[in-house]
Amino acid sequence: MSKIIELKINNRVISGDGSLKYLISELKNFNYKKLGIIVDNNLIKNNRIVKNLVNNINKNFKIIFHKYKLNFEPNYEYLDEIISIFKKKNNSQIDCIIAIGGGSVMDTAKAMAVMITNHGSSIKFKGFPKKLKKPVPVIAIPSTTGTGSELVFNASVIDNKNKQKLGINDSNNYPILAILDPRVVSTAPINIVISSTCDALVHAFESFSSPQSNEITKLFILESLKKIFTSFPKVLNGNANIIDWQNLQWGAYFAMIGLSNTSSGPSGALSYYLGVNYKVSHGIAGAFFLQKILRFNQNNGYYNYSELYNCLPNIKKFKKTLPTKNKSNEVVKYLEKLFYDAKIPKKISYFGVQNNHIDNFLNFSKKAKAAMKNNPKFISTSNLRKLLVSN
Repeated sequence: MSKIIELKINNRVISGDGSLKYLISELKNFNYKKLGIIVDNNLIKNNRIVKNLVNNINKNFKIIFHKYKLNFEPNYEYLDEIISIFKKKNNSQIDCIIAIGGGSVMDTAKAMAVMITNHGSSIKFKGFPKKLKKPVPVIAIPSTTGTGSELVFNASVIDNKNKQKLGINDSNNYPILAILDPRVVSTAPINIVISSTCDALVHAFESFSSPQSNEITKLFILESLKKIFTSFPKVLNGNANIIDWQNLQWGAYFAMIGLSNTSSGPSGALSYYLGVNYKVSHGIAGAFFLQKILRFNQNNGYYNYSELYNCLPNIKKFKKTLPTKNKSNEVVKYLEKLFYDAKIPKKISYFGVQNNHIDNFLNFSKKAKAAMKNNPKFISTSNLRKLLVSN
């Protein structure tokens, strides 16, 4: 009897160089009249393509416009501030919210989509609220290459008071359309590209080794890693072309399909704690832990990364008859080299974490035991301590 597999993908995508030109006609096909637009402040200032797009939307529709100015992920207080501004300017409900930016901008738009149709402060909707009115539709135009927020309904939001990332999560809140135009991401600052692509790699590897992974989710992960492994080094070297940028976009998208249909692991969980408490970008935090956990798994007998061996570029340089253990090790080594080239720190002290803070991470890992259990090799408290203080 074959295994029962359920795969959920609830999204429509338009992709390709110049695909942004289809946005206006799509909005008119939806018969939208009044739009909310949330765009990253740096993006609207520095990206001519985005600036022209917003001007074009403004010529065709009534809009309420907001520039996202936080240097970090959204928090509940910021959401309340934005929604207050929107309601003052809005004498009739907007038809759609367009998010143009990275994961933080898209998460803000999705959180607002819930708040516009439901009454109360943002903290009221933290976690997975029930019995909500249908949110306002969201269209996502990502300017980074990794979060996958354009694919899922989850909206990550930080609770500053309790130092937690809880979000506003409504299963009716999938973006109705994502536009992946590589021209938008090709102008992003390299530090943003590194962080977001590392985030995609965390999604891919944790989905791959998840207890819930299957042959279908692994197909998406294989394709994700082929694209990222091929094009990310070119981006780091400054030799990327428009196809490479598109590869990173689809690599991130496929990684999130895998993750959203499996489960996250210790790298993703621990990155939340490092990010919220030390203001480290989610992708960099995740990459820091991923490089250590993959090496731990390999050194402790997990050799299934060998299934990803054919994703490595220039595979002809390697022997095709390598044993499984060696193939697995080559994959881990390639990721380590990629993160070295991307200048991902190997010492946790780089982020301001002192030795007397390590116990806080260990205590958090106990609270995140579900994610820790998703790792293919058991990580004891002493194992984790060694990983955290290792070079």
